[in-house]
Amino acid sequence: MAVWLRRLLYFVFILVWLLLMIVPFLAFRLASQQQIQFGDNEQDHLRIFLIQEKTDEGIGVEQIRPYPPLPNCIQTNVNYFMWKGEPENSTFCQCYHPETDALLSTTMTACTPFP
Repeated sequence: MAVWLRRLLYFVFILVWLLLMIVPFLAFRLASQQQIQFGDNEQDHLRIFLIQEKTDEGIGVEQIRPYPPLPNCIQTNVNYFMWKGEPENSTFCQCYHPETDALLSTTMTACTPFP
């Protein structure tokens, strides 16, 4: 086996091992804080949250990002991974006034450019 291939395999093995070791840390943090958020911006972040209701239990993942075809709009995707209950994933857009940053009353269920 070539030296470069062996080193590449070592690197991949160490990378996979590190990823596996971070899973318990993230699970403990999620259980103790009820959510984990990556990114501090209100209009561009990823949030993982814990759902603990009487009829629903699981994990939700919310991703908010700018929607480039529509200026001043953001697209929100919410996906659920449930072990109890029935999830209903959703995607919607919210648009803001360009000068005041106030939320406009027209919230679209899908991010589609205006005709």
